[in-house]
Amino acid sequence: MNKYNVLQYIVQYFKPCTLFYLLMIKRGLCALVLAFGLLPPTVDDCKNHKKTLTPHEAAIKSISTVEEAEEYLTKYLTYSLDIINYGQSDYIASFKIIHERKTDDCDGGALAAAALLSDDGYNPYMLIMRNDISAHAIFIYKKNNLIGCLGISKGDCIRPKFQGLKEITKHFGFYEYYLINLDEVAPDWKDCNYNLRNMIYSSEKFKKVE
Repeated sequence: MNKYNVLQYIVQYFKPCTLFYLLMIKRGLCALVLAFGLLPPTVDDCKNHKKTLTPHEAAIKSISTVEEAEEYLTKYLTYSLDIINYGQSDYIASFKIIHERKTDDCDGGALAAAALLSDDGYNPYMLIMRNDISAHAIFIYKKNNLIGCLGISKGDCIRPKFQGLKEITKHFGFYEYYLINLDEVAPDWKDCNYNLRNMIYSSEKFKKVE
């Protein structure tokens, strides 16, 4: 066998073998890709990806009615003073903190109600009322042109029957009131880690009940 015949034999023999092994390698790689999900995500994969909710986000997602929010406020949360919870005489925590601790005072109840219903078409309104010796906070909402309210105690949870803010303030025994939209004064009020008091409470904005 001369050199030409040897070379022709090698080419004829190894060409199909090479193709065979390349094909097997390709199939093996495809199998690995399918088995271990090595392909890059598609646009549809990204759209269908669900964000893992934090506990307080899950609570907001799971509650969609005033009645469910009331049950959360009066059964899940318990009332306790800020000095006990936070070591300060007046502390307004985010909903994330309130949900973790499961306890707060009236402003915490009002803020929690606003958070729970924030994805259900309710504006995050907190009504702060005061007199010479004390203050109180509730969440308010409107239905059929009447105003209702929610808070950390059963007495704070009243179905819509009030004509205006002055009537609510008188009902609770106060003579000054201040209405705030939490989204406007503190955009991160649901999940921040600091005291929101200075952003929410403003003495000069109180109105007197006449």
